[in-house]
Amino acid sequence: MKAITIEQPWASAIMAGVKRVENRTWATAHRGPLAIHAGKTVDPTAEESLRAAGIDPAPFRNAPRGAILGTVELVDVVRLNEQRTLPGYADDLTEDPLATGPICWVLASPRPLAEPIPYRGQQGLWRYR
Repeated sequence: MKAITIEQPWASAIMAGVKRVENRTWATAHRGPLAIHAGKTVDPTAEESLRAAGIDPAPFRNAPRGAILGTVELVDVVRLNEQRTLPGYADDLTEDPLATGPICWVLASPRPLAEPIPYRGQQGLWRYR
C-alpha cells in the first residue's frame, strides 16, 4: 500500500475527517487507498490555521507522532486554482479554508486504526508493507 508522511496535527485532522485535502507542491498519478503516517514534527502554524477554519485545535494537541494512523482514499489530485466541484464537496475546492495548494490531494473515507502503529516515515509517496 502507498503511504504519505504528514506533519501533526494535520495527519490526525485528516483521520478525523476535518481536513479533506492534503496540500503538496507536487502531484501523483496514484489514486485509491493511501496510508496516513504521522510524522515526528508538528506544524507550528497549525493551531492558528485550524482556528481560522473554525476547527477547535485542542483534540489534536497530543496527537501521536511517528506512526501509521489509518487509511484514506485518494480520489483526485488538482491544482488549487482549478474551478471545479470535487467528490464530497458541496462547493468548489477553493471554498475549503484548509486547501492552500498549490496542489491539492483530495481525500475521502478516513479509516483510523484502533491503535496507531509505530513506524518510520519517509519523504514522498512510499510503500507501507
